[in-house]
Amino acid sequence: MNSKRLLALATQKFIADVAQDAFHYAKIRQHACQKKRRKTVLTVEDLSGALSEHGINIKKPDYFV
Repeated sequence: MNSKRLLALATQKFIADVAQDAFHYAKIRQHACQKKRRKTVLTVEDLSGALSEHGINIKKPDYFV
């Protein structure tokens, strides 16, 4: 397997893992709110929580200089 295909496969696996974790966070949030929607909506907070499990911080600082 050449290096480009290996990198593409690793990237695809990482994105799939993050998306699955974000979906899990959205389901937990939706269940906690007791709203019975048919569609699950992913938010930036869900994505932020999923990425923080993988060591990536996307939160904005409290202030901008």
